[in-house]
Amino acid sequence: MDRRNFFKSFLAAPLLTPFLLSSPRSSKETQLYLISDEPHKFSSLLLKELQKRKLFMDTRFRFLSFHPHKEQIRRELQRTGWIFTSHSSAAPVSISYTHLKQKVPPSFTFIKEGQVQDMRTQKLFSLWKEMSNHAPSSSLTVFTFKKRPLPVSSGKYVLVYKEGTAVDRFSLHQNVRKSYSARQGKLGIQIKNREVQVLEASCARKICLHSHPINLAGERIICAPNHFLLEIRGDRFVDTSIG
Repeated sequence: MDRRNFFKSFLAAPLLTPFLLSSPRSSKETQLYLISDEPHKFSSLLLKELQKRKLFMDTRFRFLSFHPHKEQIRRELQRTGWIFTSHSSAAPVSISYTHLKQKVPPSFTFIKEGQVQDMRTQKLFSLWKEMSNHAPSSSLTVFTFKKRPLPVSSGKYVLVYKEGTAVDRFSLHQNVRKSYSARQGKLGIQIKNREVQVLEASCARKICLHSHPINLAGERIICAPNHFLLEIRGDRFVDTSIG
């Protein structure tokens, strides 16, 4: 994989690209998306690079939900000076887990204010190449850095973004199937039973296609290569993003 493709893969996944336009809720967030069956082996180095760039300062963290590698991640972060807390109000860094419906090559991406941050330093590019030699994974770990956690609520509608511009809005009470032209071909979505999912994607890795349906306020599915974003909106937002 050459440097031009460093940030084209999803991970991307959500993880993503300058096309990303985040909601007001997430406009000040920084996120790290990591696809790997061994996230604890890569998280410390990735988070250290984020700290060097002052993309976040507070190192208190919590797990938002079940994570199959929770103990390994917790031990590794604590070994490097991070502070684990079970109190959501005291943890500006939340870690969440999503099981992808299909395995994809391991990878990672950083997002700040809805845009991918180009972190192609020599060290991280070497890490990227190293990860590409590992077996495909269906494990997506998302690190979300925010000032304060927000409660979960059901979504009311979905916004569709292309190149950072909202092009459609649909109520989750509707049943909709629609196809959009995209940078690499087409991307099709479906709204059914108050859930939104991608049914067709022309990108190479198709992580957006393999992501589970979303229905909670704040959840997102992003296709970085196509600069395409689906975001659920509602009264409140969740602490996680999935792709």
